[in-house]
Amino acid sequence: MQQFVNFKDEYPKMYIDLYGTIQDKKDINYFTDIWESCYKFNKKDKFTLFINTTNYAPSVSDIQYCYSIIMFIGKIKDLRLYCKHYDNLKRAIIIVNNNLTRHLLSIIFSLVTPLATIYIVESKNKAEELYNNFNDNIINDYSNVSIINI
Repeated sequence: MQQFVNFKDEYPKMYIDLYGTIQDKKDINYFTDIWESCYKFNKKDKFTLFINTTNYAPSVSDIQYCYSIIMFIGKIKDLRLYCKHYDNLKRAIIIVNNNLTRHLLSIIFSLVTPLATIYIVESKNKAEELYNNFNDNIINDYSNVSIINI
């Protein structure tokens, strides 16, 4: 059975892939633990977090976990006050291919500002294109990108 969260470190690119359904709070805790580990590497340069939700199968009941994500974001904001490396998130690119996931994200970010600018795209290719264009100082085409600013 596949875990809900898969992590790949290609610093300065950090990848979190979500698979299947959320079974319980342990899945969300594991997700936030992995996310927080991106900061704990204590590297000096900023990183980009890619969250791929294309294999995540959301349900309406997942709304109960939005609060956990909101609280986690607040925790990271608090940690930034005295741990400089918790401010190393340069941007997040979230790959989303269904409306329910978009709705869950809109609930979260209507209640808390993100830790960095978030770019929501529909494919891995678009996510990598955005990242490469940012690094190469090429102007991005945002026509199929939703942006959530801090």
